[in-house]
Amino acid sequence: MQFKNSSSTAILFFSRSAEEEARVKHFIAGDTAASQQVANCMINHSLAIIRKTGLPYYIINSEYQKGENFGERYSNAFADIFNLGFQKIISIGNDCASLSHNDIINASAQLNNYDFVTGPDQKGGLYLIAMHRKDFNKKRFALLPWGTGNLAEVITRFCNLNGLSLFKTTIKRDIHTRGDLALLLNSQTFLFRLKQLAGNLLNRYQNAIFKNGIHFISALLPTSISLKSPPAL
Repeated sequence: MQFKNSSSTAILFFSRSAEEEARVKHFIAGDTAASQQVANCMINHSLAIIRKTGLPYYIINSEYQKGENFGERYSNAFADIFNLGFQKIISIGNDCASLSHNDIINASAQLNNYDFVTGPDQKGGLYLIAMHRKDFNKKRFALLPWGTGNLAEVITRFCNLNGLSLFKTTIKRDIHTRGDLALLLNSQTFLFRLKQLAGNLLNRYQNAIFKNGIHFISALLPTSISLKSPPAL
């Protein structure tokens, strides 16, 4: 999706489809339809805050991604947008419920003073990455340890070794597993936001959530299996 805009900065929204997210992450145990609604909720949240920034943005979901693995697909997406003439890219995914449009605007502002901006998550990955065209190397970018818990550390080390300035934003919680979702659902603020976006998805769970809190949610969403996906950067 392309917008005519005088800005030199573009937002890249890199995401699976809701169907794929539900299939991989199984947000609601035993309920594929509910899991897909949760995925839709997260995608819609990301799109809403992107649009609120007023910056040009591009949506690259599974249908438009090119490459044999996540690193190649993500690197190709960056290259395609830089090839359109943009000098700076801010990239996010669909799995950070606490991300706001102000966070993206702040990242854009920090790019005026720094070479890189990263938003670290609680597990060593990233929920946001922003950079300049001059610092982008397609092959090297593809080889970064995407989907691992040392991604943020590797990028920090890379910047230090190459004399590149780096601004780190606030650590936020990504939703990679059922357990991550359970913790967020235990927050009434997040529950209200989720219900606004997903309609009646959680109506049948509401009373139990408020009565039993995290214990009910933990039973509803077992956390024994890690379902961490590549960071939505």
